[in-house]
Amino acid sequence: MTRELTALIVRLVSALEEGNQLKRIEMRANGTLPNDGRGRRN
Repeated sequence: MTRELTALIVRLVSALEEGNQLKRIEMRANGTLPNDGRGRRN
């Protein structure tokens, strides 16, 4: 029971991290990511 719960939590956390990474990449592509040294400002 606990092992299954732990596996579920791990999967959930990794999915959330993956989503955050995708969002960050999207924002960087749009040049709207704050605190990014390589931010393209026109």
